[in-house]
Amino acid sequence: MRELKIEKTNEVVYYDVSDIGLPVYFWVNDRSSNFYMTLNVKCGSIDTEFKVGNSKKFASLPNGTAHFLEHIKFNMAKGVSAFDKFVTLGTNPNAFTTFDYTCYMVYSSTKFKENLQLLLDFVLNLYVTEELINKERGIISEEVKMGEDNANSKFFYETNRAIYKNDKRKYEIAGSVSDVANISKKDIELLYNSFYRPENMFLIITGNFNPYEAMALVNEATKDMKFPTDKVTKKKIKEDEHIVLKEKVLQDKTVEIPKVNIAYKMKRSLFKDYKDEELKAYLLAILAYNFGAISDFKENLLKNELVNYLSYSVDINADLVVITLRSVSKYPKEIVKRLHKKMEDLTITESILKTLIKSAWADVIWAFDDIEMVNDNMQSEILSYGDILTKKYSIYKKLNITDATKILKNIDLKNQATVILENDAK
Repeated sequence: MRELKIEKTNEVVYYDVSDIGLPVYFWVNDRSSNFYMTLNVKCGSIDTEFKVGNSKKFASLPNGTAHFLEHIKFNMAKGVSAFDKFVTLGTNPNAFTTFDYTCYMVYSSTKFKENLQLLLDFVLNLYVTEELINKERGIISEEVKMGEDNANSKFFYETNRAIYKNDKRKYEIAGSVSDVANISKKDIELLYNSFYRPENMFLIITGNFNPYEAMALVNEATKDMKFPTDKVTKKKIKEDEHIVLKEKVLQDKTVEIPKVNIAYKMKRSLFKDYKDEELKAYLLAILAYNFGAISDFKENLLKNELVNYLSYSVDINADLVVITLRSVSKYPKEIVKRLHKKMEDLTITESILKTLIKSAWADVIWAFDDIEMVNDNMQSEILSYGDILTKKYSIYKKLNITDATKILKNIDLKNQATVILENDAK
């Protein structure tokens, strides 16, 4: 087992690969009375087109298949539910599916061995019947309908549809009612056998436990498990920097105060000199200075009651960078103008950059007080960068005003989508 030391801290992450090939990450906090386990699968809602082995044809599954599989996974043989078994252990289990991955989680303070064994057992074994498929189909269809009636959910996906032409992030994670109706037992089994493999998953445990004991338990619980070995190739979806829709207004009677999303979509190659983790740190620092808590611009908007809320985010992948501004305002058209104007006049100073770097590093240190936050951060880093960032301090230390200014100047605002959600009575 390797000890991955987090630079400039006293924190250590224990890393190993189990006998069946499952990567495991352990972080111990003796001050906590609890433990938090997440078993993560690199399979999300966008993974609907892929081929297995030497097949020349890509399989095409209905949207929502990964989410449907997540629901099915809690079922075990002989009518047993993994959820019910966790409850008898005094445990709070949960699961969720995103665009990019599926996560199964367990939070408890007792019976570490039993919880770990059950987590591995129900996720790494598939039990599915036509009867279960039909039962879950009804439950998931109702969930989808609730999402379709939810203004915030519609707002989120309509924003994505304004941004993406081909990328499957434009589709609901759970799929449509029609998608759910078309998901078959064969689809579920194909997705499971293709992606629920140890090498395509990773286990993170944080909290109060013995990592060496945990590693032994993982190997013991999985020693007789066998998995397919054929190579799985995901279909590459081409998505350029052009938006689908420049502006869209949605209306819903449940909306009290209008909401605004403004997304700027640009080529990743504009920032080719920087690694993803460096680029994201720079962009977040720039956005923090212009739209964050220390921003005079934001303070003025709040003071004059032009916004009730303002936030920002950065999404980076192999080909694209998307910067999104989100606001709640009684004056959506006015706030759109002001946000656009501010994006055209972004600034950053050396002193502010240093202050933001110190603040970001303080957040890293502060997070080690929370076993869930550490687990979430590790999960995010593994999914975004392929591993945890043990040299995060060095990344922050390397940030400088020259590169920050260069990145700021390369931000491309040409491809911009604005989506407004307001009350239909207006």
